[in-house]
Amino acid sequence: MLVTFFSSPPSPLLRGHGGLDGLRVGIVAVLAVFALTMSVASRAAQTVRIGVVVPLAEPQAAERWRLTADYLTGVLPGYSFELTVLASRWPPNGSLENIDFLLAAPADYAALESARLATRLLTLRALEHGIASSETAAVVLVRADRGDLRTLADLKGKSLLASNRESFDGFWVAWYELQRAGVDPFRQETRIEFVGADARMMVGALMEGAADAAILRASALGDYTLSSLVDSGALRVLNRQLHEGYPFEVSTRLYPEWVLARTPRTPDNLSRKVTLALLQMPADGLAARASRSAGWTRPLDYSPVHELLRALRLPPYADGSASPLPQFVRQHWVASVSVVVLMLVLMVLVVHYRRLTRRLRASEQHLLEVREQLENSNAVLHQRSSVDGLTGVANRRVFDETLASEWTRALRNGGPLSVILVDIDHFKRHNDQYGHQAGDECLRAVAQTLAGTVKRSGDVVARYGGEEFAVILPGVEVKGAVAVAERIRQLVEQIRLAHVGSMTGRDVTVSLGVAATVPTRGASPHSLLEAADQALYQAKAVGRNQVIVAESDAATSDRLVASG
Repeated sequence: MLVTFFSSPPSPLLRGHGGLDGLRVGIVAVLAVFALTMSVASRAAQTVRIGVVVPLAEPQAAERWRLTADYLTGVLPGYSFELTVLASRWPPNGSLENIDFLLAAPADYAALESARLATRLLTLRALEHGIASSETAAVVLVRADRGDLRTLADLKGKSLLASNRESFDGFWVAWYELQRAGVDPFRQETRIEFVGADARMMVGALMEGAADAAILRASALGDYTLSSLVDSGALRVLNRQLHEGYPFEVSTRLYPEWVLARTPRTPDNLSRKVTLALLQMPADGLAARASRSAGWTRPLDYSPVHELLRALRLPPYADGSASPLPQFVRQHWVASVSVVVLMLVLMVLVVHYRRLTRRLRASEQHLLEVREQLENSNAVLHQRSSVDGLTGVANRRVFDETLASEWTRALRNGGPLSVILVDIDHFKRHNDQYGHQAGDECLRAVAQTLAGTVKRSGDVVARYGGEEFAVILPGVEVKGAVAVAERIRQLVEQIRLAHVGSMTGRDVTVSLGVAATVPTRGASPHSLLEAADQALYQAKAVGRNQVIVAESDAATSDRLVASG
């Protein structure tokens, strides 16, 4: 378009004006300077390379970090972060020459640290099944009816299942504990089979008697199916341990998660910028979700990883040492002594520098700790202000705010909005007969049933007041809302909470009122809530333990009733 404009003949109105050619030249010059400036600015960004050490057990691990590199590029002007995939191997090759930072699993980082090729900066807060932790462990599961398996030592001569021979927290950490208990999984009397990372498949084989024990990552117990088997007593955790602050039962000690480390070539100021940027990375942002984490925290101690690798004689301790340095010293003792003397001289020269920088580093560490404490405090305060303390679902304030915002959204988009009100039948009689503690357990059980039934990210389950609960279903029409309500009614009935004083049966039941609408101007969310309340009142009036749908204002709508 610019070429056409400047090459076209001048308008008749402009002919004879000698300044037109000068104007064209001036505009072209300005655009050329602007393009040159943008080109120079784009080339001025410093490339920072992040090496992702890919474990043999996780060949696709590099993909999870691409959005982290993009996040750093976006928040640190003047830098362009690129990922380089590094294969997990020992001894390390020369591929670290152009690497500024490293992302590595615990065992890979320990190998690099032992060679003084990496220094830890942060530890990942891994997120699995909605639970975040900066530590990992393994769990050894056996069938609960196996009375002959009480300790890890009892697994000698038995058959074991594990995910991958190269998996750190899926096998190595359990292997170390087995070795400490006198069990070698690779001896003939003990049989171990590596079957992949499908935890449910391993547990299924265990339940069918195809193996005596299964080794899993402890975080696998965050899976509802697996945890329910343990809670119900079908499975048992061997060598059961509980660690403060860690959410799962484990069979091993805890080890730190993935690490972000700097290489010797990385400038201190760049390390500080990257460290602070990742500490400030939103825990629920795209980069965190892509890396399957809730962000980063201060670096943990990786000495337990070194201890494990040394005991199992795994790289870099496969030959009993971290490096060939001892042998070199014996063969070249004169040169070694000279090097030691030279290093002592250098240490004397830099001691003054260290004294000056020590205070700065201590201040930075203190700042990071204070920031982490503030973030934890804010998270606790936010949870307390939005979650009902007894049932664990959202409170009334969150319900009111969400209903108002979803009403506005539906009004703008022209979509439907549904509300379900749930009331526990004859709850006062239940409280009077069984006591308040049993009543609290009843409220929690019903709340958990609702939360387990309503799973979409935009849906909200809240305690509306007393024994009443409320559900918001954005984008759901009346038929869908009725289906959800009926499912809730059936599942509550299937809990089989005793309620002999109820007039609807011998177990706890609920009545539900459903209202749905497409919001229009002049109406309000209060009208929708009032309609659901009227429907709930009708459900209780005609016998309880049923679903009643509010009458729609539309002439073509029918009154729907789903009863138990």
